[in-house]
Amino acid sequence: AMIRTTAVATIIKGGEKENAIPSGVQAKINFRILPGDNSTEIIQKVKAVIHDDRVVITVVGKIEEASTVSSVESESFALLHHSIEKIFPDAIISPSLLIAQTDSRHFRNVTENIYRFIPFRMNDKILDTMHGADEKVGIAEFMEAIAFYKEFIKEL
Repeated sequence: AMIRTTAVATIIKGGEKENAIPSGVQAKINFRILPGDNSTEIIQKVKAVIHDDRVVITVVGKIEEASTVSSVESESFALLHHSIEKIFPDAIISPSLLIAQTDSRHFRNVTENIYRFIPFRMNDKILDTMHGADEKVGIAEFMEAIAFYKEFIKEL
């Protein structure tokens, strides 16, 4: 998902019996749209690949277009960069694509640059608990995050 738009069949419904061809089949496909691609192009490509007028394509729910790419040349990125350097001096600071959906999509009309940054040192133990029933970070990591936000707010 970091190098191309992805498509994953998340729900597939079809026949009821192992020895009978189903009269109809449904599939729900989840797309993660790469910045630079858009939903209209993706739907056209899917239609071209399927190339069968009997197949009906219906958009379900609200389409979330890809996020815009935020500038690393902006004053706001420089501020973020400086705050990260101060609290995490051993960190290698490099922009990358976040493939998860965040609440940042609600701020697209507020600013042209949105940076999704979590000030936690991640390790396998923390990553294993993400979005789980016992999600947590360590006290030391939490204290570093507080220090980061204090520095960031002070720099603002």
